[in-house]
Amino acid sequence: LYDKVNGHEVFYKNDVLKWSGANPRRAWLVGNIEITGPYDHHSLAINGEPFWFDRVIRHDDGSVSVVLSSIDPFFRMKVNFVVRLVPGLAAMELSIFCYNPHDQRRPYMFWVNAGYPVDEETRFVYPMTRTIGHTTSEVASWPHYNGVDFSWFKNNQHMLGVFGIDSYDNFLGAYNYGQDYGTFRWADRRVAQGMKTWTWGSGERAGHVTRNYTDNAGPYIEIQSGRNVWDGHYEWLRPHTWEGWSEWWFPVAGIGGMTTTNLDVSLKLDVKPDPQGRKSRIELGLYSRRVLAGSRITVAARGRELFSTEADLNPGKPFVTTINN
Repeated sequence: LYDKVNGHEVFYKNDVLKWSGANPRRAWLVGNIEITGPYDHHSLAINGEPFWFDRVIRHDDGSVSVVLSSIDPFFRMKVNFVVRLVPGLAAMELSIFCYNPHDQRRPYMFWVNAGYPVDEETRFVYPMTRTIGHTTSEVASWPHYNGVDFSWFKNNQHMLGVFGIDSYDNFLGAYNYGQDYGTFRWADRRVAQGMKTWTWGSGERAGHVTRNYTDNAGPYIEIQSGRNVWDGHYEWLRPHTWEGWSEWWFPVAGIGGMTTTNLDVSLKLDVKPDPQGRKSRIELGLYSRRVLAGSRITVAARGRELFSTEADLNPGKPFVTTINN
C-alpha cells in the first residue's frame, strides 16, 4: 500500500521473496499485510490449498474493492477477505467474513499481521496497560517493565511478542519519530479485541534473523490485530451463521507522534508541564484523512478555553502548533 500524499510505503516492503520455516509448508513471506484464519498459520495458502478466487468490484460511490474468497481446507468454511479504497479518504478498509455452512459448529480464529520497517527511532504506540507474553503467558505492565520502556524498538534486545489487555482505545500501530511517519489500525475494540506486538529485537541474533528474510529492506516489526485477545484462542461458530468485522489501516505523518485517533483525524497532544507550576506548553498536531474545510480547533482545560482557531484540514497539510499558557 503506497501513500501518494507523503511518498511513503504504508507497510514493510521487502526487496526479495525468501521462504521461511515459520510454518509446516515453509511458506511465510515477510512484508506488507498478512491475514491469518480461520486456523492458526502463516500464509499456508501460498503453497496448495486453499485456492483463492479474486474479484474487483467498483461501487456506485466510486470506491473499489478487491475480494479474495475460498473454502478453507481445515474446517471447510467460506472465507472472504475484502480490501476497499474510498475516494477522498486516505485509508484502507479491511473486512473479514467467515460463514459456517455445516450442521455442526466449527472453531475459528482470525488475525491481521502488518509489517512495519524499523530503526532506533521507531516505537510501538498501543493503548494498553498490561500484556500477556507470546511464549511465557506472563502478565506484565506496559510499556514500562523492570525499568525498561519496551515500546521502543531499540530497547528490545531479544524477541518480544505480547498481547495487550486492559486496552482503553480503538487503535494500535507504530511511529517512526525520525521520519515523522507512522502506520495505524483503527477498529471497534469490543469487536476486534486482539492487539499484539512482535519484534525479533535489535540485538545480534536479530541481525542474523533479518538476513534470513531480506537482503536490503532492513528489519521490521509486526503490528497485529485480532478478533480475540490472543492468537491461540479459538471461538465456536454456530451452524449456518457468520462472523466478521471491518477495520481501517492508514498512515499518520508530520505531527510528531500520535495520542489518539478516529477514522477521520489523528491527534498528537503533548503537555510539557512547567516545574514551577506556572506555565505549561502544549504541543498540538492534527492529521486528517479527508478534506475538512473550515474546521474549528479548540483546546480547553478545567472549563477554560486555552486556544481556538479555524483551519482547513487535509491529508497533505498537517496542522501543528504550540500553545504556551
